[in-house]
Amino acid sequence: MTKNFFYIDKNQITVVKGIAIIMIVLHNFLHWTNSIGENELEYNVTRLNSLYESILSNPAFILSGLFTYFGHFGVQLFVFVSAYGLTKKYLKANENIHYKEFILSRFLKIYSLVLVGLSVMFCVDVLYKQSDFLLFLKNALNVLLMINNFSYSKIFSYIGPWWFFSLILQLYLIFPFIYRYIQDKREKGFYILLAVSYLFIYVLFPVAEKFNVPLFGNFLGHLPEFLFGIALASFPKFELNVKILLPALFFFILSNISAYAFPFSFLSVTILLLALISPVFRLPQQNILLRFLLFTGKISMFLFVINGPLRFLTLDFVEDKSLLVIYIVALLHLLIAIGISYLISLIYDRTLLPLIQKVAT
Repeated sequence: MTKNFFYIDKNQITVVKGIAIIMIVLHNFLHWTNSIGENELEYNVTRLNSLYESILSNPAFILSGLFTYFGHFGVQLFVFVSAYGLTKKYLKANENIHYKEFILSRFLKIYSLVLVGLSVMFCVDVLYKQSDFLLFLKNALNVLLMINNFSYSKIFSYIGPWWFFSLILQLYLIFPFIYRYIQDKREKGFYILLAVSYLFIYVLFPVAEKFNVPLFGNFLGHLPEFLFGIALASFPKFELNVKILLPALFFFILSNISAYAFPFSFLSVTILLLALISPVFRLPQQNILLRFLLFTGKISMFLFVINGPLRFLTLDFVEDKSLLVIYIVALLHLLIAIGISYLISLIYDRTLLPLIQKVAT
């Protein structure tokens, strides 16, 4: 079995984003309906035990449990496709990256999305929920400063999923340097950076814990899968074959039962998810599932922005309700989020996007 991701096209990357955002949206909703938790920033074996015991006692719980425990790994797919897409863009253009222009365009795009999210949150939290306006401003300022990622107590505050935007901005800041290094040193450069990143993760994790900083909420913790995205976009001989998939499966299993292997969970799950997703690429263009994933992938960043604020409304309908009701509301939450995101994307493409493109050029 061989899967070569060097030749995948833009639509196939969009499919990956579509699957990733569905995982994230359902995870963000369902993990509020149970007490399992997820090993996202730190390892706790009781969460896996809780998942196992919950499914064993009630098999119908399997969807809720799996999305709760595993759904957050959609973030790793976004980290991967961000690196992959940027690498393909600059390789195709065959040009050097102008750092100032590169950073400016990425910052403008991310901050415009965050402002869209804050606008939606203002409507939900202040106008509808009648929350304190000054508290909204304080939370909004923390979000805009991108500082919540540097504290365990704050990283998920206000709108939990938005921690991703600070992470991706950090990775954008270093992308031009690691891209150039890998292009200069080729495969050897990738392996060196991968080894160095894991070395720093293991050395700095205890230090970060001492200062209450979530290492896996910041760029260093997710640098391996970012590097992997650059490598797969750069080198055609990098294939997801048995020699890579079996070790990835081994390390992913090990990372869920041992705290010492936890740092390998993110890269290993990225490899496994890409292998699982690849058969979707071969579906006919008119296939309903493929078209739905393409549509969802195209508006994925808007879904990332608004699914959090939307939970302030939809979670009210599942309190003390049966599992069937939870599943129905979760599906409706996803569909409503997709609909709203699509409408917002239309407005964004006609207003903010042309302005961003004008400023960035």
